[in-house]
Amino acid sequence: MKFSFIEVLSFTRYSSIGIISTLTNYLIFIFFLHVLGFGVTPALIMGYLTGCLISFHFGRTWIFGVRNSFKFTQLLKFLISYAIGCFLLSIISNFVDKYIINSSLKWLISTLPIIAVNYSLLRLWVFENNKQIKDKRWGGISKIEFLQVIASRLISYLNPAVTHNLEKYYAIKKAFYLSCIEDIEGDYLEFGVFEGSSFSHAMRCYLSKKIYMPLKEKKIIRFFGFDSFEGFGQLTEDDKHPFYIDEQFKTSYEFVERKIKTVSNKNSIEAHLIKGFLNETLKNGPQKYNIKKARIIFIDLDLYEPSLEALFFCQNLFQEGTILILDDFFSYKGSLNKGVAKAFENFKNQTKFKFREIVSYGMGGKVFICCEK
Repeated sequence: MKFSFIEVLSFTRYSSIGIISTLTNYLIFIFFLHVLGFGVTPALIMGYLTGCLISFHFGRTWIFGVRNSFKFTQLLKFLISYAIGCFLLSIISNFVDKYIINSSLKWLISTLPIIAVNYSLLRLWVFENNKQIKDKRWGGISKIEFLQVIASRLISYLNPAVTHNLEKYYAIKKAFYLSCIEDIEGDYLEFGVFEGSSFSHAMRCYLSKKIYMPLKEKKIIRFFGFDSFEGFGQLTEDDKHPFYIDEQFKTSYEFVERKIKTVSNKNSIEAHLIKGFLNETLKNGPQKYNIKKARIIFIDLDLYEPSLEALFFCQNLFQEGTILILDDFFSYKGSLNKGVAKAFENFKNQTKFKFREIVSYGMGGKVFICCEK
Protein backbone atom coordinates (compact mmCIF):
# COMPACT_ATOMS: atom_id res chain seq x y z
CA MET A 1 0.00 0.00 0.00
CA LYS A 2 1.44 3.36 -1.08
CA PHE A 3 0.89 6.70 0.63
CA SER A 4 1.01 10.08 -1.09
CA PHE A 5 3.25 12.85 0.17
CA ILE A 6 0.19 14.73 1.46
CA GLU A 7 -1.03 11.67 3.40
CA VAL A 8 2.40 11.16 4.99
CA LEU A 9 2.59 14.85 5.84
CA SER A 10 -0.88 14.75 7.38
CA PHE A 11 -0.04 11.65 9.38
CA THR A 12 3.19 13.26 10.64
CA ARG A 13 1.32 16.42 11.52
CA TYR A 14 -1.36 14.71 13.54
CA SER A 15 1.10 12.29 15.14
CA SER A 16 3.23 15.24 16.23
CA ILE A 17 0.18 16.90 17.71
CA GLY A 18 -0.61 13.70 19.57
CA ILE A 19 2.92 13.37 20.94
CA ILE A 20 3.10 17.04 21.94
CA SER A 21 -0.28 16.95 23.65
CA THR A 22 0.61 13.68 25.39
CA LEU A 23 3.91 15.01 26.76
CA THR A 24 2.36 18.34 27.70
CA ASN A 25 -0.43 16.65 29.56
CA TYR A 26 2.03 14.34 31.23
CA LEU A 27 3.76 17.41 32.67
CA ILE A 28 0.41 18.88 33.72
CA PHE A 29 -0.51 15.56 35.28
CA ILE A 30 2.73 15.44 37.31
CA PHE A 31 2.22 19.08 38.29
CA PHE A 32 -1.21 18.37 39.74
CA LEU A 33 0.10 15.31 41.57
CA HIS A 34 2.75 17.43 43.27
CA VAL A 35 0.44 20.38 43.98
CA LEU A 36 -2.07 18.07 45.63
CA GLY A 37 0.68 16.36 47.57
CA PHE A 38 0.20 12.96 45.94
CA GLY A 39 3.02 10.54 45.26
CA VAL A 40 4.25 9.61 41.79
CA THR A 41 5.03 5.99 40.97
CA PRO A 42 6.31 4.38 37.74
CA ALA A 43 3.09 2.39 37.46
CA LEU A 44 0.94 5.53 37.47
CA ILE A 45 3.23 7.27 34.97
CA MET A 46 3.08 4.25 32.64
CA GLY A 47 -0.67 4.17 33.04
CA TYR A 48 -0.99 7.83 32.15
CA LEU A 49 1.25 7.69 29.08
CA THR A 50 -0.38 4.50 27.82
CA GLY A 51 -3.81 6.00 28.29
CA CYS A 52 -2.89 9.18 26.41
CA LEU A 53 -1.37 7.29 23.49
CA ILE A 54 -4.25 4.85 23.18
CA SER A 55 -6.84 7.61 23.38
CA PHE A 56 -4.98 9.60 20.72
CA HIS A 57 -4.78 6.50 18.51
CA PHE A 58 -8.56 6.17 18.52
CA GLY A 59 -9.06 9.93 18.36
CA ARG A 60 -6.87 10.21 15.26
CA THR A 61 -9.53 8.31 13.33
CA TRP A 62 -11.98 11.06 14.09
CA ILE A 63 -9.43 13.76 13.19
CA PHE A 64 -8.95 12.35 9.67
CA GLY A 65 -12.73 12.28 9.24
CA VAL A 66 -13.22 16.01 9.92
CA ARG A 67 -13.64 18.13 6.82
CA ASN A 68 -12.52 21.38 8.41
CA SER A 69 -8.84 22.05 8.95
CA PHE A 70 -7.32 21.24 12.31
CA LYS A 71 -6.46 24.56 13.94
CA PHE A 72 -3.99 25.52 16.63
CA THR A 73 -6.88 26.87 18.74
CA GLN A 74 -8.32 23.36 18.88
CA LEU A 75 -5.00 22.02 20.18
CA LEU A 76 -5.07 24.74 22.81
CA LYS A 77 -8.55 23.65 23.82
CA PHE A 78 -7.26 20.08 24.00
CA LEU A 79 -4.61 21.16 26.48
CA ILE A 80 -7.06 23.14 28.62
CA SER A 81 -9.51 20.26 28.64
CA TYR A 82 -6.76 17.80 29.45
CA ALA A 83 -5.62 20.00 32.32
CA ILE A 84 -9.08 19.71 33.84
CA GLY A 85 -9.07 15.98 33.14
CA CYS A 86 -5.63 15.61 34.71
CA PHE A 87 -6.82 17.32 37.86
CA LEU A 88 -9.59 14.75 38.23
CA LEU A 89 -7.33 11.88 37.21
CA SER A 90 -4.68 12.87 39.75
CA ILE A 91 -7.29 12.38 42.46
CA ILE A 92 -8.18 8.97 41.02
CA SER A 93 -4.49 8.09 40.82
CA ASN A 94 -4.02 8.97 44.46
CA PHE A 95 -6.73 6.49 45.37
CA VAL A 96 -5.12 3.83 43.15
CA ASP A 97 -1.67 4.51 44.61
CA LYS A 98 -2.99 4.32 48.16
CA TYR A 99 -5.18 1.24 48.01
CA ILE A 100 -3.82 -0.89 45.13
CA ILE A 101 -0.59 -2.74 45.91
CA ASN A 102 0.10 -4.70 42.70
CA SER A 103 2.05 -2.57 40.17
CA SER A 104 0.48 -4.20 37.10
CA LEU A 105 -2.98 -3.63 38.52
CA LYS A 106 -2.07 -0.02 39.29
CA TRP A 107 -1.03 0.46 35.69
CA LEU A 108 -4.22 -1.11 34.34
CA ILE A 109 -6.60 0.81 36.61
CA SER A 110 -4.84 4.13 36.04
CA THR A 111 -4.92 3.59 32.26
CA LEU A 112 -8.66 2.99 31.87
CA PRO A 113 -10.04 6.28 33.24
CA ILE A 114 -7.37 8.24 31.36
CA ILE A 115 -8.39 6.62 28.09
CA ALA A 116 -12.02 7.47 28.82
CA VAL A 117 -11.39 11.12 29.71
CA ASN A 118 -8.81 11.87 27.01
CA TYR A 119 -10.72 10.13 24.26
CA SER A 120 -13.97 11.81 25.27
CA LEU A 121 -12.42 15.28 25.32
CA LEU A 122 -10.53 14.63 22.10
CA ARG A 123 -13.64 13.58 20.27
CA LEU A 124 -15.64 16.46 21.74
CA TRP A 125 -13.26 19.15 20.47
CA VAL A 126 -12.45 17.54 17.12
CA PHE A 127 -16.13 17.55 16.19
CA GLU A 128 -16.56 21.14 17.34
CA ASN A 129 -16.70 22.55 13.81
CA ASN A 130 -18.59 19.69 12.19
CA LYS A 131 -22.02 21.15 11.56
CA GLN A 132 -23.56 17.78 10.79
CA ILE A 133 -23.54 16.62 14.41
CA LYS A 134 -24.65 19.86 16.05
CA ASP A 135 -28.15 19.95 17.42
CA LYS A 136 -29.50 23.47 17.56
CA ARG A 137 -32.10 22.57 20.17
CA TRP A 138 -29.62 21.15 22.68
CA GLY A 139 -26.43 23.03 21.89
CA GLY A 140 -23.35 21.72 23.71
CA ILE A 141 -25.23 18.89 25.39
CA SER A 142 -25.62 17.11 22.05
CA LYS A 143 -21.81 16.93 21.74
CA ILE A 144 -21.52 14.56 24.67
CA GLU A 145 -24.46 12.37 23.72
CA PHE A 146 -22.00 9.64 22.76
CA LEU A 147 -21.14 9.28 26.45
CA GLN A 148 -24.71 8.16 27.04
CA VAL A 149 -24.32 5.60 24.27
CA ILE A 150 -21.14 4.28 25.89
CA ALA A 151 -22.89 4.04 29.26
CA SER A 152 -25.85 2.30 27.63
CA ARG A 153 -23.60 -0.29 26.02
CA LEU A 154 -21.73 -0.98 29.23
CA ILE A 155 -24.95 -1.41 31.19
CA SER A 156 -26.55 -3.62 28.53
CA TYR A 157 -23.51 -5.94 28.37
CA LEU A 158 -23.08 -6.16 32.14
CA ASN A 159 -24.25 -9.47 33.58
CA PRO A 160 -27.44 -8.87 35.64
CA ALA A 161 -26.00 -11.04 38.42
CA VAL A 162 -23.07 -8.63 38.75
CA THR A 163 -25.38 -5.61 38.97
CA HIS A 164 -27.54 -7.39 41.52
CA ASN A 165 -24.61 -8.39 43.69
CA LEU A 166 -23.05 -4.92 43.67
CA GLU A 167 -26.32 -3.35 44.80
CA LYS A 168 -26.73 -6.11 47.37
CA TYR A 169 -23.31 -5.33 48.81
CA TYR A 170 -24.32 -1.70 49.13
CA ALA A 171 -27.55 -2.76 50.90
CA ILE A 172 -25.56 -4.84 53.40
CA LYS A 173 -23.24 -1.90 54.00
CA LYS A 174 -26.26 0.31 54.66
CA ALA A 175 -27.66 -2.27 57.09
CA PHE A 176 -24.45 -2.24 59.11
CA TYR A 177 -24.30 1.54 59.10
CA LEU A 178 -27.91 1.98 60.27
CA SER A 179 -27.62 -0.67 62.97
CA CYS A 180 -24.35 0.91 64.08
CA ILE A 181 -25.66 4.44 64.53
CA GLU A 182 -28.71 3.03 66.36
CA ASP A 183 -26.39 1.00 68.61
CA ILE A 184 -28.18 -2.31 67.92
CA GLU A 185 -26.85 -5.43 69.63
CA GLY A 186 -26.99 -8.94 68.24
CA ASP A 187 -25.53 -11.25 65.63
CA TYR A 188 -25.50 -11.43 61.85
CA LEU A 189 -27.50 -14.36 60.44
CA GLU A 190 -27.45 -15.38 56.79
CA PHE A 191 -29.67 -18.10 55.34
CA GLY A 192 -28.56 -19.22 51.89
CA VAL A 193 -24.81 -18.61 51.89
CA PHE A 194 -24.13 -20.14 48.45
CA GLU A 195 -20.49 -19.25 47.64
CA GLY A 196 -19.99 -17.00 50.67
CA SER A 197 -19.55 -13.68 48.86
CA SER A 198 -22.28 -11.83 50.77
CA PHE A 199 -21.20 -13.43 54.05
CA SER A 200 -17.60 -12.32 53.55
CA HIS A 201 -18.75 -8.86 52.51
CA ALA A 202 -20.80 -8.57 55.70
CA MET A 203 -17.69 -9.25 57.79
CA ARG A 204 -15.78 -6.60 55.86
CA CYS A 205 -18.58 -4.09 56.48
CA TYR A 206 -18.41 -4.89 60.18
CA LEU A 207 -14.67 -4.27 60.17
CA SER A 208 -15.04 -0.99 58.28
CA LYS A 209 -17.14 0.49 61.08
CA LYS A 210 -14.00 2.09 62.47
CA ILE A 211 -13.96 4.30 59.36
CA TYR A 212 -17.42 5.85 59.69
CA MET A 213 -17.88 5.44 63.47
CA PRO A 214 -14.31 5.89 64.79
CA LEU A 215 -15.28 7.05 68.30
CA LYS A 216 -17.98 4.46 68.95
CA GLU A 217 -17.14 1.36 70.95
CA LYS A 218 -17.23 -1.69 68.71
CA LYS A 219 -19.83 -4.20 69.85
CA ILE A 220 -18.91 -7.84 69.44
CA ILE A 221 -20.93 -9.46 66.69
CA ARG A 222 -20.89 -13.09 65.62
CA PHE A 223 -21.65 -14.33 62.13
CA PHE A 224 -23.81 -17.40 61.41
CA GLY A 225 -24.34 -18.83 57.93
CA PHE A 226 -26.83 -21.60 57.10
CA ASP A 227 -26.86 -23.55 53.84
CA SER A 228 -27.19 -27.11 52.55
CA PHE A 229 -24.48 -26.49 49.91
CA GLU A 230 -26.30 -29.18 47.91
CA GLY A 231 -28.96 -27.08 46.22
CA PHE A 232 -32.65 -27.07 47.15
CA GLY A 233 -33.37 -30.73 47.63
CA GLN A 234 -36.93 -31.93 47.06
CA LEU A 235 -39.29 -29.09 46.10
CA THR A 236 -43.03 -28.77 46.60
CA GLU A 237 -45.20 -28.08 43.59
CA ASP A 238 -45.61 -24.41 44.57
CA ASP A 239 -41.86 -23.90 44.99
CA LYS A 240 -40.92 -25.21 41.54
CA HIS A 241 -39.35 -22.56 39.32
CA PRO A 242 -37.39 -22.87 36.03
CA PHE A 243 -34.37 -21.04 37.47
CA TYR A 244 -34.33 -22.58 40.96
CA ILE A 245 -32.74 -25.94 40.26
CA ASP A 246 -30.00 -27.78 42.14
CA GLU A 247 -27.49 -27.50 39.29
CA GLN A 248 -27.57 -23.70 39.59
CA PHE A 249 -26.96 -23.54 43.33
CA LYS A 250 -24.73 -26.45 44.32
CA THR A 251 -21.40 -25.41 45.77
CA SER A 252 -18.54 -26.77 47.83
CA TYR A 253 -18.74 -26.40 51.60
CA GLU A 254 -14.95 -26.66 51.87
CA PHE A 255 -14.45 -23.90 49.30
CA VAL A 256 -16.87 -21.55 51.07
CA GLU A 257 -15.34 -22.34 54.46
CA ARG A 258 -11.85 -21.43 53.21
CA LYS A 259 -13.20 -18.25 51.69
CA ILE A 260 -14.85 -17.16 54.92
CA LYS A 261 -11.89 -18.09 57.09
CA THR A 262 -9.68 -15.89 54.94
CA VAL A 263 -11.58 -12.92 56.38
CA SER A 264 -12.60 -14.20 59.82
CA ASN A 265 -9.31 -15.72 60.98
CA LYS A 266 -7.28 -12.75 59.82
CA ASN A 267 -9.45 -10.33 61.79
CA SER A 268 -10.36 -12.52 64.80
CA ILE A 269 -14.07 -12.67 63.91
CA GLU A 270 -16.25 -15.45 65.29
CA ALA A 271 -17.90 -16.98 62.22
CA HIS A 272 -19.92 -20.19 62.06
CA LEU A 273 -20.92 -22.03 58.89
CA ILE A 274 -23.71 -24.54 59.50
CA LYS A 275 -24.15 -27.17 56.80
CA GLY A 276 -27.44 -28.96 56.19
CA PHE A 277 -31.01 -28.49 55.04
CA LEU A 278 -32.86 -25.99 57.20
CA ASN A 279 -35.57 -28.37 58.35
CA GLU A 280 -32.78 -30.17 60.21
CA THR A 281 -30.39 -27.40 61.25
CA LEU A 282 -33.11 -25.02 62.51
CA LYS A 283 -35.48 -27.45 64.21
CA ASN A 284 -33.97 -26.99 67.70
CA GLY A 285 -34.21 -23.21 67.61
CA PRO A 286 -31.60 -20.45 68.04
CA GLN A 287 -30.73 -21.61 71.56
CA LYS A 288 -28.79 -24.49 70.00
CA TYR A 289 -26.30 -21.92 68.69
CA ASN A 290 -26.57 -19.62 71.71
CA ILE A 291 -28.08 -16.85 69.56
CA LYS A 292 -30.11 -14.40 71.66
CA LYS A 293 -30.55 -11.34 69.46
CA ALA A 294 -30.26 -10.58 65.78
CA ARG A 295 -28.80 -7.38 64.47
CA ILE A 296 -29.01 -8.20 60.76
CA ILE A 297 -30.88 -11.09 59.13
CA PHE A 298 -30.25 -11.85 55.48
CA ILE A 299 -32.51 -14.44 53.82
CA ASP A 300 -31.52 -15.59 50.32
CA LEU A 301 -33.41 -18.87 50.05
CA ASP A 302 -35.58 -18.15 46.98
CA LEU A 303 -38.34 -20.58 48.00
CA TYR A 304 -41.38 -20.33 50.28
CA GLU A 305 -40.88 -23.17 52.76
CA PRO A 306 -37.21 -22.64 53.70
CA SER A 307 -37.79 -18.86 53.88
CA LEU A 308 -40.70 -19.37 56.27
CA GLU A 309 -38.60 -21.74 58.39
CA ALA A 310 -35.82 -19.16 58.61
CA LEU A 311 -38.22 -16.34 59.57
CA PHE A 312 -39.85 -18.33 62.36
CA PHE A 313 -36.43 -19.49 63.55
CA CYS A 314 -35.63 -15.80 64.04
CA GLN A 315 -39.02 -14.87 65.50
CA ASN A 316 -37.73 -14.29 69.04
CA LEU A 317 -34.47 -12.76 67.81
CA PHE A 318 -36.11 -9.69 66.28
CA GLN A 319 -35.91 -6.43 68.19
CA GLU A 320 -36.47 -2.80 67.39
CA GLY A 321 -33.81 -1.84 64.86
CA THR A 322 -33.11 -5.33 63.50
CA ILE A 323 -32.48 -5.14 59.75
CA LEU A 324 -34.12 -7.80 57.57
CA ILE A 325 -32.79 -8.32 54.03
CA LEU A 326 -34.90 -10.45 51.67
CA ASP A 327 -33.47 -11.46 48.31
CA ASP A 328 -35.55 -12.52 45.28
CA PHE A 329 -38.66 -10.86 46.69
CA PHE A 330 -40.35 -10.54 43.29
CA SER A 331 -39.79 -14.06 41.96
CA TYR A 332 -42.68 -16.14 40.63
CA LYS A 333 -43.87 -13.25 38.44
CA GLY A 334 -44.26 -11.00 41.47
CA SER A 335 -46.84 -13.22 43.15
CA LEU A 336 -47.53 -12.68 46.86
CA ASN A 337 -48.72 -16.29 47.05
CA LYS A 338 -45.39 -17.91 46.30
CA GLY A 339 -41.74 -17.75 47.27
CA VAL A 340 -40.12 -15.33 49.70
CA ALA A 341 -42.95 -12.79 49.41
CA LYS A 342 -45.53 -15.32 50.61
CA ALA A 343 -43.31 -16.40 53.51
CA PHE A 344 -42.84 -12.79 54.60
CA GLU A 345 -46.56 -11.98 54.36
CA ASN A 346 -47.44 -15.02 56.48
CA PHE A 347 -44.76 -14.21 59.04
CA LYS A 348 -45.76 -10.54 59.37
CA ASN A 349 -49.27 -11.54 60.40
CA GLN A 350 -47.94 -13.55 63.34
CA THR A 351 -45.38 -11.19 64.82
CA LYS A 352 -45.66 -8.28 67.23
CA PHE A 353 -43.41 -6.07 65.12
CA LYS A 354 -43.93 -3.90 62.08
CA PHE A 355 -41.49 -3.90 59.15
CA ARG A 356 -40.77 -0.66 57.29
CA GLU A 357 -39.01 -0.82 53.94
CA ILE A 358 -35.65 0.96 53.80
CA VAL A 359 -34.53 0.30 50.24
CA SER A 360 -34.89 -2.01 47.24
CA TYR A 361 -31.81 -3.33 45.46
CA GLY A 362 -30.70 -5.31 42.45
CA MET A 363 -33.11 -7.54 40.55
CA GLY A 364 -35.67 -7.87 43.32
CA GLY A 365 -34.17 -7.54 46.80
CA LYS A 366 -35.74 -5.59 49.66
CA VAL A 367 -34.44 -4.30 52.99
CA PHE A 368 -36.69 -3.72 56.02
CA ILE A 369 -36.19 -2.39 59.53
CA CYS A 370 -38.06 -3.89 62.46
CA CYS A 371 -40.04 -1.46 64.64
CA GLU A 372 -43.00 -1.30 67.02
CA LYS A 373 -46.51 -1.58 65.58
